[in-house]
Amino acid sequence: MNIQGLQAKYRRLYNENPVWKLLRAENAPYILVFITELFEENAEVSYGNAKNILEEFIKYSREMGIWEPVNYFM
Repeated sequence: MNIQGLQAKYRRLYNENPVWKLLRAENAPYILVFITELFEENAEVSYGNAKNILEEFIKYSREMGIWEPVNYFM
């Protein structure tokens, strides 16, 4: 595929794909850190285990003052 074709493909993904929208979010660095930490030692993690680790990650991040809660309903 040529450069223009790839650029068009990635532009479309950037505009339409939910993963790209997530990566553009303000909290994307925190999400990437969580994912990196989650899969650092294991290639597979159960949903329940991932959920528990995420809850602990958010709690720790809030306690350290690096993740401020956002209330979208205000």
